[in-house]
Amino acid sequence: MDLGEVAEAIAAEASEDSGRDDRPNADPSVLAVCYLGLRLVPSRRRSACLIEDRVYYPARASDRDVAYFVAHECGHWLARDAKSLLTEDEEEIVASRIGVALMLPRRAFLRDVRNGARVTADLVALWPLATPRIVRRRLVELDALA
Repeated sequence: MDLGEVAEAIAAEASEDSGRDDRPNADPSVLAVCYLGLRLVPSRRRSACLIEDRVYYPARASDRDVAYFVAHECGHWLARDAKSLLTEDEEEIVASRIGVALMLPRRAFLRDVRNGARVTADLVALWPLATPRIVRRRLVELDALA
């Protein structure tokens, strides 16, 4: 199993188990707090980090940026069991892939694509916490897994 498949499986399990696997519910902040038991802490930092059970994120970040920061740090939290098998670079890749998959759960996202929302702008309108860059990235990731 390659890193993309590992990340996809981890994210799918967390999304499904938490009930955060559909468009109106795919908010990484809710998943972090309610399902994973993490605490979200705005800080003066320029980037996000996970320390113990706290996700620190830049206090001045936009809602979209906070969503990605939190999703990425949830990726680190969820990948902790596989961490001993991953290099530091691989862990970053997996955390990032998990984060994007948490923001745009596969089943619901592909349903929207199949229903005609193929243009990035249409998908961003349906998934307001995702930036156009994240939407394009998810389309490429899912195409690679197909």
